Amino acid sequence: MPAWRKLRIGIIGDDDGQHTVHPPISRGLALTRAALEAAGHEVITWLPTDHAEICALTSEAFLRSGGAAIMKLTKEHDESVFGSMKSYEDYYYLGENDTLVPTRLREMIVKRNTF
Repeated sequence: MPAWRKLRIGIIGDDDGQHTVHPPISRGLALTRAALEAAGHEVITWLPTDHAEICALTSEAFLRSGGAAIMKLTKEHDESVFGSMKSYEDYYYLGENDTLVPTRLREMIVKRNTF
């Protein structure tokens, strides 16, 4: 195998359909692309497919696995629920207050694995 070989690298653009990066990140992506191309590598723009659904599944996993515990502590100490925590509160009131039930965990894993 040769010591050096040309790589084909995918870089996502400035906006994945869910989030737009800040200018320093955009600049860093452009510098990275330019450096890779200057080194002889092929750089393609990666187009995220099903990205919205993947983001939703990931968010649900974080909320369900940690939201109840966070809200339990928040309630115990009479802390305010900020807007950014509203979704944690919603999951807390779904009734899975201490654990992620096995059936729901299995469903989440199956959805994740399909991607």
